[in-house]
Amino acid sequence: MAKSDLKYAGDFNFDRCEILTTTGNTLDIAQLVESITFYESIFDETISGSITLKDTTNILQNGPIIGQEKLFLKLSTPQTKPNEDTVIDYTKQPLDIYKINMQYGANESATLIGLDFVTHEIHRNNISRVSQSYKGEPHEIVRKILRDENYLKSTTKFYYEETANLVKVVMPNITPLDAIENILTRCNSKKHSASPAFLFYETTKGFHLRSVDGLCSQEPVYYYKENVPNQLDEKGVVNAATNLQSINGYEVVTTTDISAQMEDGLLSSKLISHDVYNKKISKHLYDYIDMYNNDTHLESYPLVSQSIEKTEDAKLFVTSTSDGKIFNETDGYPYESDNSINNLQRSNGRLAQLDFGITLNVTVPGNTTLQAGDIIDLAIKSSSTMTGGGKDAKLAGKYLIKNLRHDFKVATEGKHTMRLQVVKDGLPQQAPSQSTTKPGGGKSEDIAL
Repeated sequence: MAKSDLKYAGDFNFDRCEILTTTGNTLDIAQLVESITFYESIFDETISGSITLKDTTNILQNGPIIGQEKLFLKLSTPQTKPNEDTVIDYTKQPLDIYKINMQYGANESATLIGLDFVTHEIHRNNISRVSQSYKGEPHEIVRKILRDENYLKSTTKFYYEETANLVKVVMPNITPLDAIENILTRCNSKKHSASPAFLFYETTKGFHLRSVDGLCSQEPVYYYKENVPNQLDEKGVVNAATNLQSINGYEVVTTTDISAQMEDGLLSSKLISHDVYNKKISKHLYDYIDMYNNDTHLESYPLVSQSIEKTEDAKLFVTSTSDGKIFNETDGYPYESDNSINNLQRSNGRLAQLDFGITLNVTVPGNTTLQAGDIIDLAIKSSSTMTGGGKDAKLAGKYLIKNLRHDFKVATEGKHTMRLQVVKDGLPQQAPSQSTTKPGGGKSEDIAL
């Protein structure tokens, strides 16, 4: 029976670990497990992971294990009221082992074995093709592809943000996940100012279809503090729950690259559109600073100064579209084409903000309630003596979890650690806007040789 009392920060329940072989044998491998790792990201359609075994029974031959097995697994942070959203549970929908990635002798009597696993949907994606038309709301089309018996055939929970527009699309014999990626470019959020920047990803809790604005609108699910010592309760006992809020360590990832930001179209871009129905060419401009308040952000001000030099020619898009009422001239046509005029530049700029925002790699005690896409709050102290040890004005605050790695050290430490990559897409204070160009510069000089 799983324990409900948290003994220390990083404590976890290891409830089940079994392998179902291709011959129908069920192997309880819990006593052989050295470590388990899960990877999830808001930029990855499915999760992945690995499990390391210390084998003294020649399990590869006796199982046998050939890299085509099912893995039943359940882990959780001790809690009084566990539920599906707070545990990692693959007992009803097992994971697929697809690779034996390591096998070497640890000593005379033991062999270390590494097995890689994924969720079943990635296998279905590799053997399926979508070749049909769809019409309706984009989130409903994604749901159909996810649930279809001929495609991903998923029974995993699906958390989605409703879309506001209607589309018609033909999938030209592509994989289900590629078809979903195609739909993402046509999504507009129903709740968040028609935001077009959508992501489809999987965590240990299920699949998610969310806009970047929708993710940024969430309240923090957890608050972390830097250098929290072992906290004692009123009985003088270490308060493990409070210690879960400790930041074990962090590093700032350098993402300040104005040249790359311009090249990727974060700051500005131009779209040249050819309307094949009305036979006209139009130009559409995107400006990051002007658009900033139209989107939902984690901070109040843009990442760059108002005075930054930018040009519409930094990033060029060219597209063809058809805005006419081609199929029904009298009643209007409710379906959009790719809607690139409204979506392409804004979506590109919004996703680029996650690449070039303030990014940290953070190590914290393990917690199975957290997932990629959650918002957390980091109370990071300033290193300056001028602030009196208060919070760092730039680094402290709300962050979006982009990538998350669970590390369960089963045999050695009995400890669960998480490594997070988090980002915030703005600044708490406006960047200085004074021009860096000095008046009275020298004359240009051309010299013939």
